[in-house]
Amino acid sequence: MAAIEAGPVNHRVETLVLDEYLRQRLGLDPLDGFGVADWLVTPTQRLLETTAGDVFHDSTGDLTRVRDLLAWFPHDVWLLVMAGHWRRIAQLEHLIGRTATRGDDLGSRIIAASLVRDLMRLSLLQERRYPPYPKWLGTAYARLERPERAALDAALAASEWPAREDALVHAFESVARRHNELGATEPVDPTVRQFWGRPFRVLFADRFVDSLREAVSDPEVRAVEHLAGSIDAVSDNVDVLTEPRVWRELIGLYHRP
Repeated sequence: MAAIEAGPVNHRVETLVLDEYLRQRLGLDPLDGFGVADWLVTPTQRLLETTAGDVFHDSTGDLTRVRDLLAWFPHDVWLLVMAGHWRRIAQLEHLIGRTATRGDDLGSRIIAASLVRDLMRLSLLQERRYPPYPKWLGTAYARLERPERAALDAALAASEWPAREDALVHAFESVARRHNELGATEPVDPTVRQFWGRPFRVLFADRFVDSLREAVSDPEVRAVEHLAGSIDAVSDNVDVLTEPRVWRELIGLYHRP
């Protein structure tokens, strides 16, 4: 955009037909059906874009129906989505100290940052908020006013791995306690423990993955046998998460013909 003193103005206003707009942004019109696989393959940033913001006029009510339909995940889909993010945490949590004690402090920092991001996204999901794309992730998370916020800041700022681990341990336990407060599964012990006798503290986050998957009753959601979770736990590639023709190629991850 550039200021001009004369000439035609690009007002950046478009007129779109609703079903065409939905197919362009989501790859389908949800009013024609939106099943389990559609929920799991559609990025949360696109669900958020579709359901957030003001609507000033909706004479047919179709847009309102779409936004109501997509306002939040069905219960069991929500459980599986959270399980995918806990799984990511389980895969990395023990590497903070293991990398640092091998002389790779940069690697330890990178892993800590990845865990902070996953904890932020999981926290948004716990509060029934769609995580946005990276530009707005910090802003959206800060609005939650979650108790682990200071610990996440400390983990990113720590110059030594023991302080980094201390901060993440606090954050792990806080997010784990919130899991139990949701009442969506049987309670899970939210305290950390030693990593198989080694001098590293972990939550063993796969326990939360198991509890969430065990709480799923919908047969179609239970049929998703892999632990990768939804599209947002599978990829953070911008071209995947913004192109319906690309992300819908992954429908086979969640649906057997």
